[in-house]
Amino acid sequence: MAASSCVLGWFSACLVFFGLTALEGGPSQVDQFVSVLSTWAISHGNFACAYPPMASRQTPLTALLYPLISGATAWLFRIGHKVPFPNQSALGPHCTTAFGAIMKWSIESQADKASLAIGYLSWFVLLGGLIALLRSTGRGRCSWEPTILVLVALATPAFTALGVFFHPQDIVALGLCLWGVARARQGMWAWAGVLLGLALCSQQFAILAVVPLVVVAPRSKRLTFVAAMIATAAVIDVPLLLLTSGRALTAAIIGTGGSPSYGGTILDELGFHKPTLVLLSRTIPIALSVALAAWAKLRLGPRALEPVALISLVAAAFSFRLAFELNLFDYYFVATAVTLVVLDAALGRIRGILVAWLALVT
Repeated sequence: MAASSCVLGWFSACLVFFGLTALEGGPSQVDQFVSVLSTWAISHGNFACAYPPMASRQTPLTALLYPLISGATAWLFRIGHKVPFPNQSALGPHCTTAFGAIMKWSIESQADKASLAIGYLSWFVLLGGLIALLRSTGRGRCSWEPTILVLVALATPAFTALGVFFHPQDIVALGLCLWGVARARQGMWAWAGVLLGLALCSQQFAILAVVPLVVVAPRSKRLTFVAAMIATAAVIDVPLLLLTSGRALTAAIIGTGGSPSYGGTILDELGFHKPTLVLLSRTIPIALSVALAAWAKLRLGPRALEPVALISLVAAAFSFRLAFELNLFDYYFVATAVTLVVLDAALGRIRGILVAWLALVT
């Protein structure tokens, strides 16, 4: 396939994704404060108040990678810099009044719209991950590449992650997960560890992509993969943990997973106490992913790293999250939907059952 055709496919997918997000009225203001509060503090060099105490804000904040990216972008383009950012006196001792002060500043500076537009950058991370994974399976640089990119852009969970809920960090994490799987497929386990470490620093559901890779990785590469992942996460998280006096720890470990439960899922209907439900919702998907990957490695051996088997394991792991969640918001479906689309590319056919499932999700 000619390079010009590939570029045309990339451009078409971008146009579809941006257009559908805009038609939804996005990037949405819903859930914006899980990331923009930290973005604004970081963009003005106030890392200490990027993660203020829980008592000073109303929502859990997202993991650290996306606010660092968006904060750097906001600083580069001087978003909101015409209005002085609150000083330490206004932010309060230990940033106790930071939420209110930064909210007031955002209204005066009118930084919201431009800050939300930064979320579009997340698509390019997902686009890069898709291209890398498709090419690692032999489905890149051919008609499959533009087809899958456009199909992902059309998938409702993908564009609603920006258009209905503002969760670019989920899109970034998914793109990095796909990129990491691609590098593992190519035997580049150190790079896979780096990419998965970054994914964990963007949204914690990335652990579900990590688990199958740890289990099926060649024994000689497993330590390299895990060490690279831990080192990368430490480089991102530790400095901000120190600068915020540890206040960013909850965001780094739990992130937006600490949101209140609105009920309605099967697990939530069991009637257990909230701490028990949270524990079950987080541990069962991981345990099932470990068991499934171990079974696949036992049955397939090295063939568990072949495209269809490996992508199936990752897709199943993401699906376990949906089966055992306490909440079920639109953007929770993005990882499963995108990975299933890539799986069909690896299979060499778009299955009717996938199209039907995407329609039902819509």
